[in-house]
Amino acid sequence: MTNTDKKDLHVKNGDRVIIIAGKDKGKIGNSGLIKLEAPIDSSNVMIVCPACDKATRPSMKVIDGKKVRICKKCGEQLDA
Repeated sequence: MTNTDKKDLHVKNGDRVIIIAGKDKGKIGNSGLIKLEAPIDSSNVMIVCPACDKATRPSMKVIDGKKVRICKKCGEQLDA
């Protein structure tokens, strides 16, 4: 994959995430794009649902013609 290819990520800027692998495992913070030599891969983070406050991989659902992310634990929408 080249730098010009865009990868469809399950994490968006501003999402609250928890690190699930690596030296920073267990840390919680907001996601964002920053320029570092060794960024963390998106597969090593999970979104923390604002409704149930649990780490989850989001599922996708089409509501009113829009594709939205849904918490697998509680069923609430992650996209405002």
